[in-house]
Amino acid sequence: MRFIISAPDDFSFLATIQAHGWMQLPPFLWRPEFGILSYAYETESGGVVEVRISEAGGDLVVDAEGPDKQELIDRRVRRVLQLDHSLADFHTYCVTDSKLAHIPEKRLGRMLRSSTLWEDTIKVIATSNTTW
Repeated sequence: MRFIISAPDDFSFLATIQAHGWMQLPPFLWRPEFGILSYAYETESGGVVEVRISEAGGDLVVDAEGPDKQELIDRRVRRVLQLDHSLADFHTYCVTDSKLAHIPEKRLGRMLRSSTLWEDTIKVIATSNTTW
């Protein structure tokens, strides 16, 4: 299935993916030559969904294969890219400091997350005190 997610005005697909090293850890696969971020996750029923995200005209194009409904895949993508987190207060603060003023201009402030809190927790523990 293919569907579109409208990204917030202060969102940068590339900046979010490159904010830290999560894109280098499975199940993520970043293919810069195609501008596609792929990842897979296991559903509650034991199936596997493969998701591919790209950007087109400021919107996100999501291609997914697997047993989950679009609503559930949409929720996972929103979590992974932190699309529902408002950066308004953070960006307002940044413009008050000349050293941080570039942050809202470049639509920075989000980081790639795993599709579940469990996976994020394991990655943080397993990668502590390591280099990417």
